[in-house]
Amino acid sequence: MRAFNLQNNLLKLFLCVLILPSLNSLKAQEKRRFEVDTAISPVMISVNALTSIIGEYGGNVIFSVTNKSQALLTFNFINSEIKRIDASLGSGKLIETTFNQGFSISPEYRYILGRSKRKNWISSYFIGAYFMYQQVYETAESELHFDNNQSPPYSEYNMNHIADYTGSSLGLTFGVNLYSDSNFFISLWTGRGFAINEKLTTLYQNYGESIEKLDGLRDLGFRSGLSIGIYF
Repeated sequence: MRAFNLQNNLLKLFLCVLILPSLNSLKAQEKRRFEVDTAISPVMISVNALTSIIGEYGGNVIFSVTNKSQALLTFNFINSEIKRIDASLGSGKLIETTFNQGFSISPEYRYILGRSKRKNWISSYFIGAYFMYQQVYETAESELHFDNNQSPPYSEYNMNHIADYTGSSLGLTFGVNLYSDSNFFISLWTGRGFAINEKLTTLYQNYGESIEKLDGLRDLGFRSGLSIGIYF
């Protein structure tokens, strides 16, 4: 009988040795999921993937202030070239090129409206308020080309304007962050801004050229973005 009890005790001890590490591992995973679900992460870094299409390259640093709020800082370097071609001149065409160089910086506060979990992803929905300052140095030029078989080819070059623009705006954003279990996240957002201060300095202006609306103003209105990043 004593030998039988000893065997039972050894069996129980052996099962405990096998089960306890598994339970601890499950608890650790559950704790990690709970931490991700409630606070996501104290620090996140991402790059702006969508704005690069229009010549703005930058990224974001996100800090979790509380379980329901985040502070975000966005910096973009602006370096774009926009061409417009008017081929309605018969044997000629007009090519207008605008160059933008500058930067924008934008602090933002985001409030988390809610979270939901789907398989290996956590969705975090937010509303944000931001301030943005932007400085753009813009040059615009045009080239007129005529290629007529009955006369020598003709071309004409003009510098249309050179201007320096600074402006600031306030706005709101709405979006969603999608977090994976592998410390990877995607942020999709859209919003609207309103200019509160603008200054345009004309360094050169060709006769008859209007520069009331610079291409650099595009970020002071409707804004949309796609960011890809990691969290720690």
